[in-house]
Amino acid sequence: MKKLNVKLLQYIFAFALLVWLLTGAKTTAYAAYITVMGENQIDIDDSYDDPLNEGWRYNGDTRTLTLTNFHFDNNEGLVGIDADGFDEFHIVLVGDNRINVTGDYGICADVSGGDFTISGTGSLTVSSNVSAIKCKYSSQLCEMKIRDCTINATAKSDSATGIEANNIDLSIINSTTVTTAVTTAETSEGSEAYGIFTGSGNITINNADVTATAKSNDTYTDTDTYPCRGISGNNVTIENRSVVRADGDEDGIFANHLVTIKGKSTVNALGNIGFDTQTVDISSDVKSVIATGAIQAIYSKVKNAVVGIGWSEDDFEPIDVSDTARELPGYDKIQFPKPIPTITKIPTAKTLIYNGTDQELVTAGISSNGNMQYAIGSSQAVAPDAGAFKAEIPKGKDAGTYYVWYRVLGNGQYGISAPECVTVTIEQESEPPKPEEGNNEEKDVKLAISNILTGKKSITVKWNKQSEIDGYELQYAQDKKFKKNAKTVTINKAKTSATLKNLITDKKYFVRIRTYKKAGKSKSYSSWSEVKTVKTGAETIDKNLQSCRISSLKAAKGSVKITWSKQENITGYEIQCSPNKNFKKDIKKVTVSKATTTSKTIKKLKSVKYYVRIRTYEAAKGNKAYSKWSKVQNVKVK
Repeated sequence: MKKLNVKLLQYIFAFALLVWLLTGAKTTAYAAYITVMGENQIDIDDSYDDPLNEGWRYNGDTRTLTLTNFHFDNNEGLVGIDADGFDEFHIVLVGDNRINVTGDYGICADVSGGDFTISGTGSLTVSSNVSAIKCKYSSQLCEMKIRDCTINATAKSDSATGIEANNIDLSIINSTTVTTAVTTAETSEGSEAYGIFTGSGNITINNADVTATAKSNDTYTDTDTYPCRGISGNNVTIENRSVVRADGDEDGIFANHLVTIKGKSTVNALGNIGFDTQTVDISSDVKSVIATGAIQAIYSKVKNAVVGIGWSEDDFEPIDVSDTARELPGYDKIQFPKPIPTITKIPTAKTLIYNGTDQELVTAGISSNGNMQYAIGSSQAVAPDAGAFKAEIPKGKDAGTYYVWYRVLGNGQYGISAPECVTVTIEQESEPPKPEEGNNEEKDVKLAISNILTGKKSITVKWNKQSEIDGYELQYAQDKKFKKNAKTVTINKAKTSATLKNLITDKKYFVRIRTYKKAGKSKSYSSWSEVKTVKTGAETIDKNLQSCRISSLKAAKGSVKITWSKQENITGYEIQCSPNKNFKKDIKKVTVSKATTTSKTIKKLKSVKYYVRIRTYEAAKGNKAYSKWSKVQNVKVK
């Protein structure tokens, strides 16, 4: 009986233990946790707000640690932040943050499956003994990403690394600035150092500014056995306007297979060897790629879509474009594209008036390391073909606008500068028309601009038709004296309006017009009309445009009917109504696009008194001018 009771108690105890475990009992051991400042150990599923308000907060749901002006300095061998056993882990930076410790790691994350990211609007300065920032090798499925922030990472010890993504991919993207500086310990023989290291992981630098430096101590410099490399990874891609400087005692940039540089990026690689890989692929749109090596500039094959230059001691020679990878041995320095000569004094437009002879359009430019060249183009947006550029300053004879392009053709090791444009105008000297036959007096046709309609980036100019002429010249500029960048448009004699397009919005323009008559190959001109001033994007009120008067207002439930008198020589009408008599708020605007319409009902109004006014408008090709407003009337809406 006693044995039966003991056995029964054992069964009951085992059952109770099973129920306790199944209902979610916690043990005191952490399988996965985050440690901050060496002492705050938190279960990854829990959230935590720092009770001492020392600048950090952890969200267990999103696996996100937010640092806000967080400062941690420790010389007792502690790690700043240690995240262990995470499926994913994220650090968000706000303000200026600092971690300065003598432990192995400033930040260390053990992540499997998901990503380890550092992002935010703030900055982080971190220094430690071995690796300033490290993502441990838990799974090659994860990736380390640094984006939208500023990081300065330093380390100093045996095998020191600024940023280490151990055999996983690393991306530095989106306007990020990263600076790493590592040195080996001064008393250590056989140490290696890396500014950025990923082992068998790939490195992508996209729209980022990265400086990576790795140096050994002065005593031990066996860089073949113990390399110091600025950037080291499996494949390295630098793209999208990135700026990279990699400086290592052994290699500036090392890759197991391929280094790709493209997208207007700038790269400077320095070391005993600048680039050490199997292939360097340089696209045609790179801004600058420079490799400098005490032993050799590039220790790999190179495929380049842009002409470069290679230096060996005091000699240099061009490096032609090649769409197949080939070796470039023997160079101490290589640069793609060739260095660009500089312009010390740019050509400027001359102030010119038509005189019937060829005139130089610009002042001569001055350059260093090359010769100035010029060409006349068809617009200021598209440069002429390369073969059109000559050493002579271009000339023009006829009145009008000229687009003078210029560049520098480099000497020797220098390339060709990007072409630039200066706009030049030869003004037409005003000449009265020839006198009519049998009349000793000159006849000057008096012409006036009747109306100007405005749009956001265009204006329409109108005038009264003239007889006994062969055409019109319309001139416009932002300079009221028409001396700078004035443009002239020739218009058929049958026209009485012209629309000027591609103007700058919210800018004031000065406009004038004149007639001309042909006499053989020459022309005689009337005097210019009175100058009109107009502003693009602004509402134009034409005092000469026929205004309108409200005949009656009839109120109904939630609406009002407006009746007015029909007007001639207009495009349509604009009506405004508002409960504010000064039309400062709650304005309801209605446009009537037919000039023959004489009434309109405005609906969805409140049961209050409304003030109403009307005006006419004239439109052409999207541009408008308005008459003055009618007298305001009011009515109570039911």
